[in-house]
Amino acid sequence: MMADEKIAAVIVAAGFSSRVKAFKPLLPMGSSTIIETAVETFHRVGIRDIVVVTGYKAEVLEAHIEHTGAICLRSDYVHNKMFDSACIGLRYLQDRCDMLFFTPVDSPLFTKYSLKQMILKMQFSGNSVLCPCYNNEKGHPLLINAGSIADILSHDGTDGMKGAYSGLKDVEMMHMVDPAIIMDVDTPEAYEAMKRYEQERAVPSKEACMKLHELFETPEKVQKHCEKVACVAERLAKSIADKGCLPDLKKIRSAALLHDIVRSEKNHAARGEALLEDLGHTGISSIVGAHEELDEYDLSHITEKSVVYLADKLVCEDVMISIKERFGKKMKRYRNDENAYRAVQRKYRQALQVEKMISRIVNLSL
Repeated sequence: MMADEKIAAVIVAAGFSSRVKAFKPLLPMGSSTIIETAVETFHRVGIRDIVVVTGYKAEVLEAHIEHTGAICLRSDYVHNKMFDSACIGLRYLQDRCDMLFFTPVDSPLFTKYSLKQMILKMQFSGNSVLCPCYNNEKGHPLLINAGSIADILSHDGTDGMKGAYSGLKDVEMMHMVDPAIIMDVDTPEAYEAMKRYEQERAVPSKEACMKLHELFETPEKVQKHCEKVACVAERLAKSIADKGCLPDLKKIRSAALLHDIVRSEKNHAARGEALLEDLGHTGISSIVGAHEELDEYDLSHITEKSVVYLADKLVCEDVMISIKERFGKKMKRYRNDENAYRAVQRKYRQALQVEKMISRIVNLSL
């Protein structure tokens, strides 16, 4: 996000939630609630001016999110439609921002990656409205240029927000890779499906990992390396499990498959961790971030991080290699660069430490 851009958000949470027969904003989602999930995701991309339009059970909802710092504005939920409630938030923020996101409260699982992509698009295109789409289905949140808010506010309410922006110039349907933008909590069944998706997204399946490599155009040789590391890591994990330790095999497989997804970038482990965090793959992001260097705990304990770390060190491209051979090549390469040579030596000692720790309970002759 550019430092001089003022970006805000409006979340409409004023309705009865009649079809779900429960108060949607406070329904559990992951480790928090639906409303907290949406607010927190906006916060994580640097958005601080967040308006939540309340109505039904306003006092309860406002007390629930007081700690978030969101601004609560009330709507007459008995007589107002969603568009009327949306206008309350738009009107308040009209002269306080350059662009703003709009979403109903029951669509909370959009990712940081989606928000960042939409912000970049708006910054360089100047569209009046960006409407995210997945599989050609429109979703939320919308991103509205502040210059278009007056036109939206002048709409007569016909066909709601869609009717308000559909007649504007420079409205763009922005195709996204985020299925959550078309998910909402319209029915109890949809709510259960959303909860399952939120849990599964944290640790992507093998198929999802392959799609991510395709999306980010990972070179074929890097994909083959990742697949080999995943194979070695899985075998290590299964052998460790047989000895009574219980590493999470799904996390190990997914993290290994994606550990080098941005290998061409500087500080690729940290960059990979940040990318996966933005995409909502929070169950494996820290494992990917640790595959180049472990902290003290993971150097002395067998964890998902140490298993993926060691598997990576035992594979050169897509061929098995010993720790000694792997780092011997690097030390030879940097023998005339004292600082680089010392860094390789330090990493060599770390790799040997992890190898020794894991070899105490499993045979590393893979």
